[in-house]
Amino acid sequence: MYKIWGQNLSPTSVPVVDTTRARRENEVDGRDYHFVPTREQMERDIENHLFVEAGQFNNNLYGTSIQSVKEVAQQVGITEIIRKK
Repeated sequence: MYKIWGQNLSPTSVPVVDTTRARRENEVDGRDYHFVPTREQMERDIENHLFVEAGQFNNNLYGTSIQSVKEVAQQVGITEIIRKK
């Protein structure tokens, strides 16, 4: 169980990470990861500042998108997210 500002969050209330890694047989896109079709697409999205954080592991990119964070915020009733200007 996760907590944010004192609220209990279920495992479905955490951001889904994007990755360029190939989907494994038992994984579901949008539940386990957001599987990005190409490395080039994710690199462009990183350059366009669409991720809170991103990195590389075993030649695959992983990152938490701003959109994924916004979706969780809506689920738990957070209506405003601070943005860097």
